[in-house]
Amino acid sequence: MEFRTEVNISPSENRISYDSQILFMGSCFAENIGSKMKELHFRVDLNPFGINYNPSSLSRNLWALLSGKQYTKKDLHKANEKWFSFDHHSQFSAGDPGTCLEQINERIRFSRDRLLGESLDYLAEGSERTIDTHVKNLRAKLGNPGWIETVRGWGYRFSGKRN
Repeated sequence: MEFRTEVNISPSENRISYDSQILFMGSCFAENIGSKMKELHFRVDLNPFGINYNPSSLSRNLWALLSGKQYTKKDLHKANEKWFSFDHHSQFSAGDPGTCLEQINERIRFSRDRLLGESLDYLAEGSERTIDTHVKNLRAKLGNPGWIETVRGWGYRFSGKRN
């Protein structure tokens, strides 16, 4: 009698190497695995918004990262003499809104530059249709919920809306 379900997973064509730029976003599990990979000298960008457990928040965070959102004072809230963003872990909180915004926006710029720089390097090495192919594959994996919109003559954008 078998007390487990065996799942055969074929190896991925996309292998992680020391040249790979890896973005980890999510819970303390993502933080721990990312930290371990960083110790092993992989190129890791770890939780640019801090630890986050909520899939809806992670979706908003990824959109903010890809779109290059710059947070303003309107995006902040104040409680117990600390300014904070609901989109970020408390490590970004500060006693004044300027410091809070500086930490948040600098971290987004850093992560976005790494992520897009890596994508553009990959695009330069591949064909001009590389991004189109990745978007097509991503849409297929997501079941094409309509989150990724095509902007004719420009590229793609993350809409955050389901069809």
